[in-house]
Amino acid sequence: MTMNAYRVKVNIPENRELRVQLPADVAAGAAEVIVLEAGIDADVSRDSGLTADEFLAARLVPPPGIGTVTLADMEMGIARGVTDRGGAT
Repeated sequence: MTMNAYRVKVNIPENRELRVQLPADVAAGAAEVIVLEAGIDADVSRDSGLTADEFLAARLVPPPGIGTVTLADMEMGIARGVTDRGGAT
C-alpha cells in the first residue's frame, strides 16, 4: 500500500469547524487526516522578549536526576565539545 501526503494550510476558526477541499488528483476512498497545530507554547510565547538561546533553554527538559541547565552550562558544553574535537573556539 502506498501513501501520499498532501499539505493544505488552513486557519482553524473559533468554532473549530474545518472544511478542506483537496486537490483533484487525490483519489476517493479511505484516508487519514492529521492536524498539526502550529500554535505557540503556553509557557513561552513569541511576545516574551526571550532571545533564541533563552527560548530554547526554557524548552529544555533534563533527564531525571539531572538538575536544570543554564545558558552558561549550554555555552560551556558547546565550547567544550568544539575544543574536544580540535575545532576553533
